[in-house]
Amino acid sequence: MHIFLTGEKHIGKSTLIARVLKGMACTAGGILSVSSIANGVRSVYLKSLDGSYGPVLCGVCENCHVTRRCPEAFDAVGTSLLLKAAKEAHVVVIDEIGNIERDAFKYSQCVEDLLSRPFPVVFGVLQDMADSYLAEKIRTSANVRMYRVDASNRDSLVNEIAKELGYLNGMPRRFCNKGENGLNDLTDKKGTQLTLEDTVTKDKTAQSMKSGEVNVLSTPYMIAFMEYTATECVRPFLEPGYVTVGTMVNIEHLAATPVGMIVKCTAKLKEVEGRKLTFEVEAWDQKEKIGQGTHQRFVVNAARFEQKTAGKLQQLQGMQMS
Repeated sequence: MHIFLTGEKHIGKSTLIARVLKGMACTAGGILSVSSIANGVRSVYLKSLDGSYGPVLCGVCENCHVTRRCPEAFDAVGTSLLLKAAKEAHVVVIDEIGNIERDAFKYSQCVEDLLSRPFPVVFGVLQDMADSYLAEKIRTSANVRMYRVDASNRDSLVNEIAKELGYLNGMPRRFCNKGENGLNDLTDKKGTQLTLEDTVTKDKTAQSMKSGEVNVLSTPYMIAFMEYTATECVRPFLEPGYVTVGTMVNIEHLAATPVGMIVKCTAKLKEVEGRKLTFEVEAWDQKEKIGQGTHQRFVVNAARFEQKTAGKLQQLQGMQMS
């Protein structure tokens, strides 16, 4: 569940986010909106949450009305910072969303995409007066929980929101039960499951993926969707810098699914043997079960894994030169 704060101006929404983040032993990234006022004109800037990038002008307001928008700043800088945070952090901060990004279509789509996923968690601020398409999508999303901040609850909300984000005593559950080599022991996560859905489009068919000659959901795409669901199922419980890689699939494709149908995939963590994770996976379309089987993944350090893999190419290039 993603979380957005709303409330009157200067009530302490940004401060509340900072207080929650301060008590979290996990990584956070994202964007902040900051402003400066000169001669009654407020200039709004974007910068990264850690201050390493920006500020970049994204709009100008006069008398509480937006007089200049810079959608290219949101589309280029804002989108880039959000995607970076989504890749590297457990929590993506968006402080804040109002009307100034109304014409930033690429940025708005990026936020929508983040809200459609279970992870990472988006923690943001939504202006009361915001009436843009993006603002309405946030307000009506089933994946978003809204908190209205006022002077009477802004202190108590720190612990309440921390618990909502899945944290216990200031320490996120994904950082508990640390095992050997700095990895989390995921044994207590057995039984965890996740369901995701997707729509079958032409580019996902057997004909388009060259795995067959008919326009139905391809077996390779179904398996890839199962792998992705398993990946997302356990990703919140991994230490920063660690990922899972697929090592085995044993899948039956039971029935064909036409273009236009919605497919749901469920991955359930069945076994944990050190770094080896075994999942039970199933896929259903709107009529019947279409796939089932087992899938195994290993937890690895991403940097070391990629370095080792790159070494294979370097070794080959060395052999070709000799």
